[in-house]
Amino acid sequence: MKDIGICIFCEKVDYRDILDLIKAAGIKYVMPHEKKNDFRGQLEYLRKIGLKVAFAHLAYDNINELWQDTPKRQKAIAQKIASIKLCAEFGIDTVVIHPTHNRHLCKAIDAVGLDSYKQILAVAKDCGIKIALENLGKSDIPSLEFLLDNISSPYLGLCYDCGHHYLHARENDIMGKYGNRCFAIHIHDNNFDDDAHLLPTDGKVDFARVMKQLKNSSYKGALLLEVRQYKNLTHAEFLQQAIQKGEKLIK
Repeated sequence: MKDIGICIFCEKVDYRDILDLIKAAGIKYVMPHEKKNDFRGQLEYLRKIGLKVAFAHLAYDNINELWQDTPKRQKAIAQKIASIKLCAEFGIDTVVIHPTHNRHLCKAIDAVGLDSYKQILAVAKDCGIKIALENLGKSDIPSLEFLLDNISSPYLGLCYDCGHHYLHARENDIMGKYGNRCFAIHIHDNNFDDDAHLLPTDGKVDFARVMKQLKNSSYKGALLLEVRQYKNLTHAEFLQQAIQKGEKLIK
């Protein structure tokens, strides 16, 4: 691992302005997010200014519908498939998807959801795109494990979010179980009381352990920082701190 990547870290500013700042700071890799407006526009602008996509994060607002046997399920499947095909159009090879979103809102973790993800995965495979399932809150871990344990495919793996892991499920050795299927990462910090998305080493996450596990995992991409703008710093100052902290982790 030698490169640093970052998300579009401030939602209050036009994404084009943030991407220009990211490029000016010397960062090469970005994670575009479908939840933000104009997903295609993000991808087109990234291509225009020469930034690389580490992986794309798909929207999760309707993700629980994949687990419910209703007409909305097929619509949700079709939306995920359309997003994957759009990513393929731009040469993206990995997408991040939530297995569930607020697990308690799902009626059951069972064959319905399994079938939904298999349908999505079949299209992703045809497009040459890997799906990385993100570890979220403690209640969402069962759906992640259910999918990874029941679908054995080189196109389905883990997006390891170290901030979520240490905030919600420190006792669960997620990387020990699935590190050999790690396709994407979200690096950020917190103080174990809020999903703050701090710059690494500004909180309590054990980054010595995180980096050791990453080194021993199948993931070989950029160190992707999924962080939020600090109010007391300018965008440029925040990016410089992000780069400095990222470089220390890589070393």
